Parts: sequence; structure tokens; C-alpha cells
Amino acid sequence: RLWVLFEALLALDAGKLRVCCSAPGGYGVSEEALRQWQGRIDAIDWVLAETTRKCDDKRLRAQADRLWELQGKGIERLLAQLKKFLRREIYGQILLGAVEAGNLKAVVGLLDSGANPEQKDAFGNTVEELASSNGRPDIEEVIFERRMRGKVHCDLSAFFDPHELLNSCDDVPEDVLVPFLTEPSIEEAIYSDEDSMTQQSSGVQEDVISGEHLFRGIV
Repeated sequence: RLWVLFEALLALDAGKLRVCCSAPGGYGVSEEALRQWQGRIDAIDWVLAETTRKCDDKRLRAQADRLWELQGKGIERLLAQLKKFLRREIYGQILLGAVEAGNLKAVVGLLDSGANPEQKDAFGNTVEELASSNGRPDIEEVIFERRMRGKVHCDLSAFFDPHELLNSCDDVPEDVLVPFLTEPSIEEAIYSDEDSMTQQSSGVQEDVISGEHLFRGIV
């Protein structure tokens, strides 16, 4: 195990580490598979790793000290980076399998554990696209919600031209349309620092489109 761990750290430090699974079922597609891999990754420990021969143990640890400890990188820091890398890669592959299998509980568990909601398969398809093509809107919605967390969204009015929206929504009540048709005035957007306090105290003008007419109001 120490040899494998040492080589994995070398590859990670060089940016050449790649992870794959030769088992028939890959990394699995279930919550049980996720728990098993969580346990395996958490169990990785440089201190407890062993070799068959004691001389190899001393030689590897001495080499690791020369490579990383003396250069200030630190073996424990590299080990933490390795675990993070393994979680990202392995959880991503399990997520792909869970989406393909339609396993909603596994998908939720993987996303909760930090799997990337924008994970792609070998052909460049995202897990969200795979869920949609497999006819699983419930899984697609869960992935979409996780993917959009923490992202800044534009106001819906930014996607519509007010006049076009009015012309295509004759049957929609005004109170429904108003939130989409309220835009700040030019004066509010460009006023200078010198008169900013004056404008704030006197009110800010807004362009409000109501019905089919454009009018100006004072807030």
C-alpha cells in the first residue's frame, strides 16, 4: 500500500494522476457504492501504510521527506489534496452511473457528498442532459437546483423587451406584468458622485410600463 500511495502522490504532484476502475460494474451506481468508496478514501493514511519489506518502508519515507517535506509542500497537505482529487473523480463517475440507472436517492446522496452537478461523461454530455434524455425530470430538476446554487441570476426582465412582451401578453393582468417591466431610469444609472446624496433624498425616477403606455413616475 505504501508503494501505491507514494506513486499516487508523485503523479498528483506532477499533475498526471488519472483514476479508472477495472471492475465490471465500475465504481457502482448506488448509495452503498458511495459509502464504500467514502470509507476507502477516508482510510488512506501515510503513517499507517505498509510495505512488505522494512527496508522499502524506510527508503520510501526518506524519499518522500526529500521530495516534499524539505520543499515545504508537506506530505499531509499532499495527502489531503489526493483525497479531494479522488472524491471528485470517483463521486463523479458514480453520479454518472446513478443518473443512467435512474437512482434518485443515490444522485441526491452524491450531490450532498460533493459530487459535481456539472459532471460530464466521455462524450461531453452533462449529468443533467443525461437525466433529460433518459426521461427522468425529477433527477434533472435536482441536478439543476444544485448546479444553480450560489450563482448570480439576472432579473427576468433582462430577457425581455418590454414592448414585445406587452404585445404578446394582451390577456395577462397588469399586476402580473409590472415586475417584469420596471427598469431604472437613465438618470439613476449615470448620476455623478457630487449629486448622489441629493438624488437619493429627492427620490429616484423609474420607467414603468403599464398596459400599452410608457410613463414616468417618482418613487
